[in-house]
Amino acid sequence: GFIFISGASSRFSHSNLKRGAICFGIGIGMTIFTVLFMKDQLIAFGILHCLGICMMAYPLFAKLLDKIPAPIGAALLAFLFILTCQISSGHLGIEGLLSFDLPDAPYQLGWLFPFGFPSNTFYSADYYPLLPWLFAFLLGSYFGRWLKNGNPPDWIRKTHLRPLAFIGRHTLWIYVLHQPVVYLTMSGIAYLLR
Repeated sequence: GFIFISGASSRFSHSNLKRGAICFGIGIGMTIFTVLFMKDQLIAFGILHCLGICMMAYPLFAKLLDKIPAPIGAALLAFLFILTCQISSGHLGIEGLLSFDLPDAPYQLGWLFPFGFPSNTFYSADYYPLLPWLFAFLLGSYFGRWLKNGNPPDWIRKTHLRPLAFIGRHTLWIYVLHQPVVYLTMSGIAYLLR
């Protein structure tokens, strides 16, 4: 849901490149922090890395997406998401329904993990590869176009809750700051319960 909503927000952004660069930069900062201080919780390619690249890549897809009728584009992206949702496990399709095994070669390279091809030794405490999540992001952009064109019912447009609006404007920083707060709180509780 978070990636879908971020895709919808791309329709309202003044600069997806800037927004994406900030998000990706914070993701890299989290990688460096976990490498230095929390190796057992390494974040090699988490939600912020994925969102950052999706945001920066969005302008490359925007014109093409706008040329495709929304129902067809949305259906195609939903299909591609379902098709690739098991790609990091070595399969295309839905396991148990219609699934195809992928060759081992891309998984053995070791550097294709951002695209959904992790090696056997790859580890990330938070892992959101571009496949399938780029498709969820782009699917969200169709929803954003629907919102931007004024299609929602009046009750959606007229409802405005200041606390939720504040959270919406500061989601990234709330997400980033909640992690050390939760970690320190849990560490403190664990220490007290010794």
